Amino acid sequence: MLSRNMVRVVSIQSPEYPPLLRRYSFSPPITLYVAGQRLDWGSLKPVAVVGTRQPTDAGEELTRELARRLAREGYAIVTGLARGVDSIAVQEALANNGFAIGVLPCMFKKDEKGKQVPCLVASYADELLRKGAVISENYISKRIWEELVLRNRLIDGMSIAAIIPETKWKTRGWGTIHHI
Repeated sequence: MLSRNMVRVVSIQSPEYPPLLRRYSFSPPITLYVAGQRLDWGSLKPVAVVGTRQPTDAGEELTRELARRLAREGYAIVTGLARGVDSIAVQEALANNGFAIGVLPCMFKKDEKGKQVPCLVASYADELLRKGAVISENYISKRIWEELVLRNRLIDGMSIAAIIPETKWKTRGWGTIHHI
């Protein structure tokens, strides 16, 4: 479980700040909040794997195969940790001794009682923090849905490529269209 004392602040001048994001044209944040393993961008080869929250069987299998191969070739999987393609990619990377980076809209949010709770609640959260990292530009938020597009620019901005194994067309919403 993510706790406050696990989160460190990484400035844009830090070697732990993603170098590609530093040069990104869409407003790179001045600071990031990071939890988990230290980020050595000299050895990381970050590739975004994102897509639908409701993959078909074929989309799920394609995501697994892509993440498995990328992990075995030494690429770090970067994703938004949403259910579906994102979560499948992270779990497959971790299962194959790969490095995964989850990008969240915030590290913590306020629940209905005003208490701070972690935004990272996935069943694989502990493993991700041990074998990979979690990044956000927001420490705490009340407007997660409004910050998903901002999260997506971080995913794309720190990655050398973005792979979308499967997506679904929506007339409204944040979704994969922002990665495209």
